[in-house]
Amino acid sequence: MLGAFLVLGVQPGPLLMTDRPEIFWGIIASMYLGNVFLLILNLPLIPYLAKILSIPRPLLISLVIMFSLIGVYSISFNVFDLYMLLVFGALGFAMRIFSFPAPPFILAFILGGMMEQAFRQSMTISNGSLSIFVDSPLPLSLLLVALISLLVPAFLKWRSNRLAYKQR
Repeated sequence: MLGAFLVLGVQPGPLLMTDRPEIFWGIIASMYLGNVFLLILNLPLIPYLAKILSIPRPLLISLVIMFSLIGVYSISFNVFDLYMLLVFGALGFAMRIFSFPAPPFILAFILGGMMEQAFRQSMTISNGSLSIFVDSPLPLSLLLVALISLLVPAFLKWRSNRLAYKQR
């Protein structure tokens, strides 16, 4: 939707409601209309959708994998995309096995580009000096809060393991 706005010359953001109210209220109306249609369609389909749960798990997993592979390949007919799907699938599986939480990873994946751009801008402003992050009190305090939030859980886990070891 963001790309469509930019192609049409509409500046997305908080001023969209005041600058282009017809587009803003059109989007709101389409969301309400879409929810009504989904309600009308999904209520009669609930018993049929619930039957998906009766499909054996191995068959369901293999169907999901097959449709994912077909969908990824049909977008660009590129085998590299299939390899990327397999790599990220293996990464997600490893994260589940080792109990990595998914939300921080997803957040970093989404915000990583914006953070890199902001870092490059900071380095340009400071002529490549990292001292911009510790010169004023605000960035210094934010760095300290980030450091504390990283070290406190590790310290608490270390302390609980040490106490558990002493109790043996």
